[in-house]
Amino acid sequence: MTPNLSELIKATGLSTTSDEAIEQAATTLASTHQIDHILTTLSARGMRLDSDKTHYHIPSLTKDVFDVSGAGDTVVAGMSCAIAAGAPLEEAMIFANQAASIVVSKPGTAAFCAGELLASCERDSEIKTGTQDLLAQIQIWRDEGLKIGFTNGCFDLLHAGHMHVLREARAHCDRLIVAVNSDNSVKRLKGPSRPIQTEDIRGNSLGHLPYCDAVVLFDDDTPQALIEAISPDVLIKGGDYEANEIVGYEHVTKKGGSVLTIGLLEGHSTTAFLAQ
Repeated sequence: MTPNLSELIKATGLSTTSDEAIEQAATTLASTHQIDHILTTLSARGMRLDSDKTHYHIPSLTKDVFDVSGAGDTVVAGMSCAIAAGAPLEEAMIFANQAASIVVSKPGTAAFCAGELLASCERDSEIKTGTQDLLAQIQIWRDEGLKIGFTNGCFDLLHAGHMHVLREARAHCDRLIVAVNSDNSVKRLKGPSRPIQTEDIRGNSLGHLPYCDAVVLFDDDTPQALIEAISPDVLIKGGDYEANEIVGYEHVTKKGGSVLTIGLLEGHSTTAFLAQ
């Protein structure tokens, strides 16, 4: 059972003015009705799991809250998925808490993509969003004899299709640079209703993925100028078109590099996701 704090009060008639009181109320409710566990959501204070033998509390994740609609449903769904996958209850709580922190940062009753959940998990990497900083880092990598890969896109909502392309792209190089269309660039390409997420959010989300070694924003309609500045060893793009149709093909091949295309994961696109 997953009550929020006010529902726990109504169900038990007990005080919940402290963590100990919440624990007692939840344990009493579980015992009275033969419920294995009570998961009480505490809004900004996080959530706690209580039973006769288990008392586990995790704080909420720091996040800009836009709309809490659907957060409870996300917790239930996250717990259910994690438990079904074999996760212990404590780990399932962490998974659900992370998922809820994503949806409350979106307007309305929002869903989240698997890629967003993965991207929200911190990793130790430096995100390069400035071209000059990026070029300096690339020189260091080249001095180490590393193969530089490059791909680009809007990445408005990270989904399984994006993850597939990025994972495959990273397998073809030692360091993968991901160029992201700026907000202005996305609007010109996709229309005034896009992007769904700002360039800062999109860039930082990508920067925390294990496949992306550097992220850089570009404001042009295409990354041609950026590709010419970087001259990657391998230019990689997802799609069902020929390699010689990819922006930057001529420059990269003239410099002795290669151009690869990666087949898209069928049934996954941002447009299709938004239409659901």
